[in-house]
Amino acid sequence: MDSSEPHFTKRPLPFTATFFVLTVVCFGFAGLLRLWNGAHPMVIEWSCLSNVKQLALGAIMYANDYDNKWPTPEKWMDLTQPYVKTESVYHDIVGVQPGEYGYAFRESAWVSEAKSFDGLERFALLFDSDLKGRNAHSELWSLPSRGRHGVEANMGSDNVAFADGHAKSFLATPNAADGRSNLHNLLMDNDRLTKQEAPTPKGKPKVR
Repeated sequence: MDSSEPHFTKRPLPFTATFFVLTVVCFGFAGLLRLWNGAHPMVIEWSCLSNVKQLALGAIMYANDYDNKWPTPEKWMDLTQPYVKTESVYHDIVGVQPGEYGYAFRESAWVSEAKSFDGLERFALLFDSDLKGRNAHSELWSLPSRGRHGVEANMGSDNVAFADGHAKSFLATPNAADGRSNLHNLLMDNDRLTKQEAPTPKGKPKVR
């Protein structure tokens, strides 16, 4: 062995240095954990809203391929599967049991002939629903009346995707100004729309 090579001796870290390193690691981990726990509900809310948006875009893409006709409500999940591709999107994250779905397709959206309609951005197409089976379909009466999301803060809200492809969360809690909730106003507006004509998609889906 060449005696000219440097020789290093491994020495254990002093107890104080070891304690300092462990303390830093523990506090760092605790901080990250608190940060994750604080952001976690927001991540869930965003994911649920993203689900209804993706489902609406899948229905729009289906309609664009099938002479501007929406999928039949009784099979809307089955028919949009090739466009959505990910099965998990059909399952809400909040308020449903494993194997349940929690979304409904608007019954009055489906018509036998495609016609133009000016209220696509106002017409609720897919939404949170108390109906939790596959291919659930209804009018807006099946929206959870107390709001499925954010109930722990007494600010229950429901997610709704519209016929132009955008999605929005609506508070079910009445406001102080007129005693009506955003969700109530949505129901009233859509009631007026359906008395005119059920909408059908036209052109490419609008992504917001």
